[in-house]
Amino acid sequence: MRRIYEPLLVCIFILFLFLLTRNQIESSRQILRSRELYRLFERSCCEKALPEAKRLIALGVDFSQRADNGETVMMLAVRNLDSRSVDLLEKVGVQNDPKTQLFVEVFQERPARVEALLKGGANPNVHDVNNSTPIFYAAILGDVPTIKILLKHGAKYNEVNSEGDAPLDATLTYAMPGNKQAAVLLKKMGALHGSEILRKRKLSHH
Repeated sequence: MRRIYEPLLVCIFILFLFLLTRNQIESSRQILRSRELYRLFERSCCEKALPEAKRLIALGVDFSQRADNGETVMMLAVRNLDSRSVDLLEKVGVQNDPKTQLFVEVFQERPARVEALLKGGANPNVHDVNNSTPIFYAAILGDVPTIKILLKHGAKYNEVNSEGDAPLDATLTYAMPGNKQAAVLLKKMGALHGSEILRKRKLSHH
């Protein structure tokens, strides 16, 4: 009787290993597919290709993933100043972490929500992968009300990002209606250009 059961047990064990291996392969394929969809969506944001972004959303791109540098796809859209992608991501209900949400509210020029987040404990000096803080984006947009709110809550205006620019330089990035007023406000606070800040830092180290 034992001789009869032994081959049967071996067959069952082999079948179990086969099914386990197949499931692992399928799981790996799904992970790779999910990652590939996310990378394609990142690329569509970088290229501001809205139709491609919509197609990838329909295919089920997983927005819980992040780039290799830890950046969310929403933050990537904000950093690229891609308002259409930001609008699309908000429309499909992408959930943001507190850091990203502050950048989104600044970028979407919603000062009341910005203030609510800051009152709730959001850090006004949080930075993106380029070391730009929310006040950089408000300055780019010439959003004076948001700049005032950020300043009131302790936003630093004499910090430089990885490109050596300061918020005052950001007011010169685009010809937005409020840029001149934003520059006047920042200068009144004592804001300097990035080159001046870096020069002063260099002198202080000698």
